Amino acid sequence: CAQGGTCAIGDTGPGGGIVFYVASTNFTSTGSDCGTECKYLEAAPTDHPTQIAWCSDTTSALGTTATAVGTGMANTTTADGTCTSGAIQTAADYTNNGKTDWHLPSKDELNELCKYARTREGQTSCQGTGTTRTGFSTGIYWSSSEDGAGTARSRSFSTGLAYFSLKTNPHYVRPVRAF
Repeated sequence: CAQGGTCAIGDTGPGGGIVFYVASTNFTSTGSDCGTECKYLEAAPTDHPTQIAWCSDTTSALGTTATAVGTGMANTTTADGTCTSGAIQTAADYTNNGKTDWHLPSKDELNELCKYARTREGQTSCQGTGTTRTGFSTGIYWSSSEDGAGTARSRSFSTGLAYFSLKTNPHYVRPVRAF
């Protein structure tokens, strides 16, 4: 998988991360190396070491409301022009295994990551009871999808519940990339 072959969930991807999503058909991830030919999502091997706010600008709508799989990179790229710190900036600046096209996952990408982290394969949501895989926090993670000027989407990896969090709240960050 890491050298360009077929990937399965749990494999190590070309960016050195964990493959957590395999699409049935190709999807577009504008700004990612794969462009319109994306098939997989991989997560960075570890979380950012501390919980952080969403962005240095916590009071403006930055136009990152897309939620679908494949939209996280465009959201991150759009917000990165304004954010000088926070989850957006951290994900945009992340590099691993020579890959620089990492981003903060969109709401739906984060749901897929949560499903993987909670070991509930075949589920449409990560909500409900489940065990969290080693290497993932049971806390709340940021997505790149805004809800409004002062809030952005997030998800608890403990309960699977989705939230509209204040952008000032400190949450976990796990960069992802499409390939």
